[in-house]
Amino acid sequence: MPERFQVASGRGLESIVDLADAMPQDVGEAQQNRQLDAAFLELISPELLEPPMNVIRASLHPRGLSRFIVNFDEYAAHVIERLHRQLAATSDPGLEALLDEVSHYPDVARALGDGAALPPPAAVLPMHFRLDDGTELRFFSTMTVFGSPLDVTIAELAIESFFPADEATAAMFR
Repeated sequence: MPERFQVASGRGLESIVDLADAMPQDVGEAQQNRQLDAAFLELISPELLEPPMNVIRASLHPRGLSRFIVNFDEYAAHVIERLHRQLAATSDPGLEALLDEVSHYPDVARALGDGAALPPPAAVLPMHFRLDDGTELRFFSTMTVFGSPLDVTIAELAIESFFPADEATAAMFR
């Protein structure tokens, strides 16, 4: 790829991350091996944080974020549907193994039921957390992926950003 495109794409990625810097986000490649915002790391069991840290595993695992997600069934169905779409597009064996693993987590299996009717893709996913101290955080999540990139590294990049869905959550991140 010409250097001018590398510089432009790097600046664009920095701009996207900088704009959302005050909010929780994770950045990673197609297999969901990602860097999760520090705001959530302390809620996840240490063994789920060992490299390469996988945000899908950390969010759906019983010792991960799943126990704090009030709308877990909706979230799990959304994530599983997204993994199915990525697998159909890439035939990536790593994604296939991840999908098989997380689909067998007890809460995910319960949320999916018979799995016959996964929800249609959603552009925005509401996230409702309730922490051990009763604090409630409400976000909406968006996923940014880069279509038709000139650089294979960028082709595998995805940025999931969490934005406050209510004033109380926004106030906690100011």
